Amino acid sequence: MLLRRISKHVTDQNWFAVLVDFFIVVVGVFIGIQVANWNEALKAKQSEKIYIERMHNDITFAQEFVEETINRRIQGFQLSINMIQLMDGDENNLNNEYVDCYFPSNVSIEVQLPFLNSINELMATGKVNLMTDSAIRNAILELQNRSEILRHFQDQTTGTMVSITDEFSEAIRLRTHTDVNNEIRLKRQCNLKVLHGNNRFINAINDHIDITDAFINVHLIPWSRQLDELHELIDQSLQLNHGDK
Repeated sequence: MLLRRISKHVTDQNWFAVLVDFFIVVVGVFIGIQVANWNEALKAKQSEKIYIERMHNDITFAQEFVEETINRRIQGFQLSINMIQLMDGDENNLNNEYVDCYFPSNVSIEVQLPFLNSINELMATGKVNLMTDSAIRNAILELQNRSEILRHFQDQTTGTMVSITDEFSEAIRLRTHTDVNNEIRLKRQCNLKVLHGNNRFINAINDHIDITDAFINVHLIPWSRQLDELHELIDQSLQLNHGDK
């Protein structure tokens, strides 16, 4: 209809009418583009909110797992320090009885990080730029970076840690026990008097302690703190205050 009218105006050489028709077309196209852009922006904003809510749920779950994991690793690490200090003491204070003992192993650093589905999806699909808050966006990228560094450390060091239980089986034995959650777990028992003068054992334990210390304090705890920072930013975005609960 409009095209037919423009053609008639051109034929009649009614240039003013042609200009008006042209203006109508331009304005119509402009409004159409603006409406389309507005719809896209609205969809992006809705999608951003959905991802932020999903991240909040994933992170809240992950933090419970990470806190328990860190506490167990720190507790075990301290027990191994205590055992070394005991063995460094007077040999006469030790006897030939097997006692519960703890020392770091490759299991100590084989921690499977929580699978944060929402963040992994954002990274895999390239939708991280949906996050209009640059602080949240940067926190996500930093968390992913720390995750990769932690996994690289695990891959590089796990294979270098000898199996102390197998290497010194003449003085170390494994026993099973049921924990408070009715889960079957392994318990190590050691004859500290036999191991007291074994430099190979002492060296291996100290090497494992050094690796475990780096894993906990250089990688796992900083990763957890980055997760906490992202959680705080998301709380601010969602206007949540966990202190009110």
